Amino acid sequence: MSARHSYRNLFAPIVHVNGLFLLILGMSEWAIALVDLFFFSGNYTFFGESYEPFFISGALTNLVGVVALYANTEESTSTMSMRQVLLAMISAWLVACLAATLPFMLGPPHLNFSFAVFESVSALTTTGATVVTGLDNLPKSILLWRSLLHWYGGMGVVIGALVLFPAMRIGGMQFFLRLGFETHDKVLPTAKAIGLATFGVYILGTLLCAMCLNITGLTNFEAINLSMSIMATGGMAVSDASFANYSDAAQLVATLFMLLAGMPLIVFLLMLRGNARAFWDDLQIHTFLRIYLLIIFGIIAYRLLHEDIRVWKVFVETSFSSASMLTGTGLSNGDFQNWGSFPTMILFFSMFIGGCTGSTSGAVKIFRYQVLIEMIRVKVKSIHHPHGVFTPKYGGQKLDQKVIESVAAFFMIYLGTLAILTVSFDVWGLDLLTGFSAAVSAVGNVGPGLGDKIGPVGNYSSFNMGELWTYITCMIVGRLEFLSFMVLLLPRFWRH
Repeated sequence: MSARHSYRNLFAPIVHVNGLFLLILGMSEWAIALVDLFFFSGNYTFFGESYEPFFISGALTNLVGVVALYANTEESTSTMSMRQVLLAMISAWLVACLAATLPFMLGPPHLNFSFAVFESVSALTTTGATVVTGLDNLPKSILLWRSLLHWYGGMGVVIGALVLFPAMRIGGMQFFLRLGFETHDKVLPTAKAIGLATFGVYILGTLLCAMCLNITGLTNFEAINLSMSIMATGGMAVSDASFANYSDAAQLVATLFMLLAGMPLIVFLLMLRGNARAFWDDLQIHTFLRIYLLIIFGIIAYRLLHEDIRVWKVFVETSFSSASMLTGTGLSNGDFQNWGSFPTMILFFSMFIGGCTGSTSGAVKIFRYQVLIEMIRVKVKSIHHPHGVFTPKYGGQKLDQKVIESVAAFFMIYLGTLAILTVSFDVWGLDLLTGFSAAVSAVGNVGPGLGDKIGPVGNYSSFNMGELWTYITCMIVGRLEFLSFMVLLLPRFWRH
């Protein structure tokens, strides 16, 4: 077999997968154009300015997608190797991020290429950071596009967590192979089965969230957009004020659904299929809720001691912001930096934690911390009892040594990446606090950082090109779990 034919066999199914994703984006752009044409237009001074960019973007994206999809019809994606699955996953994220920039450049807000890439990457990785200002005056079509990209990205995160990362032994996620989420050597058929089932749960959660937000007084448009943002734990809002201008009831509804979105979707699927104890038996959910309660009780106690403010207001503000930062959603109901140094630090460090594996949230994830703590516990016991034999376990199951090594490697790479990024942001001109918080925010796909520039009520539009592209790169690497990119650097990965 010639080298040319060999590489064609390697990349043809990957191009096919990318074509499928481009068609989904292109058809979505046309759908938004039609919605804008029939429901939104007439609200703006320049007739057609808001929907024509989506028609053009959809045409270009669909054209490339059709060519990519049908140029490789003989190659089957059902027999893709693990190497091809990894390449398809990474390339699909990158291609989708680039294709999604077109509406941002062709129509309002008329972003330049770098800003448009930032906005699309932030949306698809569910980071929620933005360079766009004046959201209240933008066409509804572009706001809907941001929310839809969020929503697509959130589903991609779940599929990666439940199927692709476990199958590729990334970051300790292979432990979940034992829970029946994957069938060996049949990654794509399993991915299809899991994807369809969890997608149904995802849609149901989004609809319930939108209905509840609508009941609290939000318009249909606001409820739909924000429900997509919340279920994806994304954080892009439809107003510069984010959630600050909405009622307490709306903030409490958002808090509830942010917490639900931070839990494994597979648990809710099991509950719908009759396993009522799935929620109560999940160790991640127990730990996740305990951490959340500790955060809000600590901050509420501090604020009541240092502020002259109503208990109810403190409860609503703290519950919302704590859920938003812990899950990496990044929605804001005000500037929590004004609450004092203790609440600010608590919320900042919650950005390191994240939600549960199998959720749409970012950051490290509860499961890895549980494994890390179990590793430390076993090590301490072995020091006190040198002749004892202690086995690290999770939920009563023995943790394989490869899982432990993967988790340890993840933490080392995670901390090393934060250090390098902090120095990089300092070189580009950011102060230490802003640079470090930007690194944590980007890698954890959280959105807001600390400081006046990128705080909860800040914006990334003041970033220079170096800072901007550093943040873009880290959003993608963080969302794809570091190690998937590290694998590409191994020479043996490319050997046939």
